[in-house]
Amino acid sequence: MLITRGYNLKRRLKLALSYIKTASNGVNNLLLISQLVVSVVLIALILLQQRGTALGSAFGQGEGGFYGTLRGVQKKIFWATVVMGFLFVVLAIANLVL
Repeated sequence: MLITRGYNLKRRLKLALSYIKTASNGVNNLLLISQLVVSVVLIALILLQQRGTALGSAFGQGEGGFYGTLRGVQKKIFWATVVMGFLFVVLAIANLVL
């Protein structure tokens, strides 16, 4: 009787561990997919920003360097970029930890 209970307990533990591994695998897949989506949105938001529109400004050749305050849609795009960048870093750390 004790042997069958021990075997049954081992079988239940293996089954429980397999459920945990499956759930963990699902969480990792969810993290990877969400990180991919956030990265694509982050790239799009960075490309939508209008500061330094000339190609030379990317290499340090400014055209006077005048930058006004952000207003309207530009301000919303800026803050969305900040939030997406923060979310990307959080997802990357969560992906490393889990």
